[in-house]
Amino acid sequence: MKNTNQRMKADQILTYDDALSYIENYTWSKTRPGLSRTYELLEVLGNPQDALKFVHVAGSNGKGSTCAMLSSILSKSGLKTGFYLSPHLSGFCERFQIDGMQISEEDFIDTTRKVAAAADSLDDHPSQFEISTAIAFLYFKTQSCDIVVLEVGMGGSLDSTNVIKAPELAVICNIGLDHTDFLGSTLAEIAENKAGIIKPGCEVVCYETASEALSIIENRCKELNTPLHISKFDNLNCLSRSLKSQSFSYEGARYSISLLGKHQCKNASVVIDAVKVLRSRGWTISDEALRFGLRDAKWPARFEILSLKPIFILDGGHNPQCASSIAQAISDYLPDQKLRLIIGMLADKNVSDVVDILAPNVSDFYCLTPDSDRAMPADELAALIMSKGLSAKSYSSSEECLSELLESVSEQAIMAFGSLYLAGELRESAAKLLQKKQRKEALAARNSLSKDYIEVASIAICKKLISSDEFQNSKKIFVYKAVAGEVRLDYLINKATALGKEIYYPLCKGEGEMLALKPEADTVWLRGSFGISEPSEAGSGEAKPSELDLIICPLVAFDKNGNRIGMGGGYYDRFLAKAKSADVIGVAFDCQKVKRILAQTHDVPLTKVITEK
Repeated sequence: MKNTNQRMKADQILTYDDALSYIENYTWSKTRPGLSRTYELLEVLGNPQDALKFVHVAGSNGKGSTCAMLSSILSKSGLKTGFYLSPHLSGFCERFQIDGMQISEEDFIDTTRKVAAAADSLDDHPSQFEISTAIAFLYFKTQSCDIVVLEVGMGGSLDSTNVIKAPELAVICNIGLDHTDFLGSTLAEIAENKAGIIKPGCEVVCYETASEALSIIENRCKELNTPLHISKFDNLNCLSRSLKSQSFSYEGARYSISLLGKHQCKNASVVIDAVKVLRSRGWTISDEALRFGLRDAKWPARFEILSLKPIFILDGGHNPQCASSIAQAISDYLPDQKLRLIIGMLADKNVSDVVDILAPNVSDFYCLTPDSDRAMPADELAALIMSKGLSAKSYSSSEECLSELLESVSEQAIMAFGSLYLAGELRESAAKLLQKKQRKEALAARNSLSKDYIEVASIAICKKLISSDEFQNSKKIFVYKAVAGEVRLDYLINKATALGKEIYYPLCKGEGEMLALKPEADTVWLRGSFGISEPSEAGSGEAKPSELDLIICPLVAFDKNGNRIGMGGGYYDRFLAKAKSADVIGVAFDCQKVKRILAQTHDVPLTKVITEK
């Protein structure tokens, strides 16, 4: 019998929220194991996964970091690289990435609608993760990805990602006791499940994990006559470390990574071995791509430094194995220091052991409730911690907790740990609080500049812009009318107009929407809600963001990595996300530069930043 519930149907999916609501309506249930629904769904969609090449990655800990490093290296090699991950931190679109850029809302809506139509036609409706996996396969196939890094959701054998044929490479990361309700209560049982991604025709790279688990992987490879490569950590030497990066040598070659902790050097060693295997299978990956890919790989909420004053570290680890790695990292990077620890955990995790492992490095625990039905309430967590004779306090929200800690005068380091559900919320809240402070400081610096300095410096910036390849090669340019000490673009606008280039200006509308309008001679200019002079829609031409060649973006603050802070309205964030093919150049005065901006996943990177210096 067909599914007859009253949930949203495919033809009702018109917006991002519609698409998300559709997916979230079909929650996963452990009472419905198996791959049959995923196979049936993909069959209706034409089996898009069969057109793709994969690196399939499983493991209890470290698989996300491993995937991130592999994706970075493959992208640096000039390969169009898809990356499917779960869970997400801040937004569902994070799960579907190509060359480091997450799927646009438009593509997400369109792909979800197609998958939903197929799902609605089935007698046994697929679950959330099955739908999500189908979205990934269809999107990557539509975008003609050369290779896809595919992260297992949970386990391996019965995970929806395991419907693929033999991957180019199966990677097994560190195996520990996690998800024991679903995968088994011993390392051998869990390893058996994860070994399910190994198929005849692929090769396997495996983390040098516990012998009980490793023997299962070895036996599986022997049964299938599949080559096995075990990363040997006696060939690994950690050389130097700071809160910005670390270096290590593996099999005699030296590398640098921005991911911190000795456990990340081990993960990187697995990645290096994976690259060697891919090369042997005919994939062209240069030494330069390997080194730069490792160096530039980012993976939020994995011993991530959110700020340096005070030191604030975020980690989404959630089990004793993760806690042990983090305790070691704290001792390595912050020796003889006790941290203020923000903690929130799911009730089905080994909470007591995690607290015991971290307690020697902690002065006070600040307890929160993760956004999950399985969460341990903050007051219960605080009570458990206090029963061990430790200091703990519970909070009703991450904003309340962070405001107290970040606005205190204490320089004592802060760390957050315990759940990826909580990590995403904390990262977003911390970014807002830290950027609010940086925005205030940068505006104060900009407002201290004299009118004469602004005039001269603006012309210098415009001249640099005009000489850039991005300007020279552009036909449609998006500019702005300067206000309140911003870089003035009059010189550039006059030059561009004389060269016959089309000039577009922003018009801010409700709910963060911004239009690109080309004013005509009789266009009426109006003062917008932010005091900015804007062309009226009547009498103006309009360009879609995707039609623009160059976008010149006013900055409130920026850092050396091209991260930006605006006024906080989100207009440019939404606009830039739709301008996939445009070069985006930020302009600001040198005094607006800050040490580091905590980038969020939806942030669109700038092509470059131009200042007067």
